[in-house]
Order: sequence, then structure tokens, then C-alpha cells
Amino acid sequence: MNLIENFKKKWLEKSKDYTNNPEKIKTLLGKVTKLFSKDGLKDVLEDLKYIVSYVKDIANGNYKDYDVKNFALAIAVIIYVVSPLDVIPDFLPAGFIDDASLIAWAVKLLHTELEKYKQWKSSK
Repeated sequence: MNLIENFKKKWLEKSKDYTNNPEKIKTLLGKVTKLFSKDGLKDVLEDLKYIVSYVKDIANGNYKDYDVKNFALAIAVIIYVVSPLDVIPDFLPAGFIDDASLIAWAVKLLHTELEKYKQWKSSK
């Protein structure tokens, strides 16, 4: 099973436990921000930060014009990134390659949604 198939099957399912639980999302966001300094994520760091900001604003009730499926996808990406036991475990030397690839893939899928969010954010 490749990374995307694994993600769709396992990680998107896990996101359902978070979508209506702001406390779980808050805990998850606390974990992901600790990874912002990891070299393996530097090429996708800005994208990851925007995904985190998007999820945070939705969870806090600040941003309401979002697609629920895209929200679940964004949460699933964050769950995957914080999980130490993904396709390539993070403790291995190249452990963040799969995370970075998944973030880049998700940003392509979320492009329209994130652009709409960025416009909303810049108008605040």
C-alpha cells in the first residue's frame, strides 16, 4: 500500500475523532508546533503552518466558511505528521520524507480552500 492509500484508509479515519472536539484539536496542535524546527520539514514548513492556522481558526470558531471534508483532511495531515509511527518512522534519519511528501500532496488538494482561508485571514 502506498503512502496516499495508507493515508486515506488509516489517517483520514482517525481525523473523525477530532473534527468536533476542539480540546483534542488543541492537544494535537500543541504537538505539531514542536515539530516546526525539524530539518526534514523545512521545505514544507510554511505550508504546514498554514494548515495548522486553518485548523486552529476553525476549532476556535473564528473561521466558519470551510468545507468539512477539507477540514478533516487537514486534521488527518497533522495527525500523520505528529505520529512517530507512520510509513517512515520519524526517528529514522530520513523519517520526515513521507511527512513532507504528504504535506505537499495535501496542499495541492487543499489549494482552493487554503487560498480562500488566506484571503479571510488577511482581511482580519
